[in-house]
This record gives sequence, C-alpha cells and structure tokens, in this order.
Amino acid sequence: MNTRAWLALVVPPSTWALHGAACYWSTVDLCGAGFATSARVVVAVLTIVALAVAVSGGVCGYSELVRARRASAAARSTVIQPAAKTRAEYVGFAGVLCALLFSIGIVLAGLPMLLLNDVCGSVR
Repeated sequence: MNTRAWLALVVPPSTWALHGAACYWSTVDLCGAGFATSARVVVAVLTIVALAVAVSGGVCGYSELVRARRASAAARSTVIQPAAKTRAEYVGFAGVLCALLFSIGIVLAGLPMLLLNDVCGSVR
C-alpha cells in the first residue's frame, strides 16, 4: 500500500478538527475586537482552504482505489488474490468516504458564520 492511501484517511479528519479550532479562535479574537465583517471573511477563507485540503485527501484515496482495482483486475487471472490488494482497495474507498464525510462537516461548520446576521452576538 501507498502512503497516499493513508493520507486519504488522516488528512480530512485532521483538517476538519483544525478548521473548527481555527474558526473558533479567529472568531473569538475578531469579534472581541469588534471586527464582525473580518470574522466572516476569515471564516470563509478558512472554510475554502480546509475544503480544498480535505478534497485533496479524497483525490489521494480515489487514485489509490483506482490503482488497487487495476492491480486487482490484472491479478484476477490467478486463483488466489493477495490480501494486500483488497486491503488497498478498502483503504482507498474508505479514504474517499472519509473525505466526503469530513468535507460536508467542514461546509456545515463554516456555513452558520456566513448565514447569521449577528455573527458576534452568537459568539458572546
């Protein structure tokens, strides 16, 4: 298995956690200083960057899944399939699902900040 397959499992949840912490701390600091508009912009930028990182983790998982399926198709002519190929398929598919799930979580975490009228009132 490739390192990219494990990146697909590790990067999206880590990005989601870091996105949540960064949005919280930047909102608290900016709202405390009275910059509600800046808080919206910072959260929007953090959400877009985190979404891009999580999707890149999903792309790593998808490329690993395709590579493992091609290798598995080539090995189907043999009677016994090696377990490593099926494991690589599983990790690739799990990486794609993980990226999808945490990408939705990143969007849902950043969405209220962009939709609420009184942003800093909900933080206080």
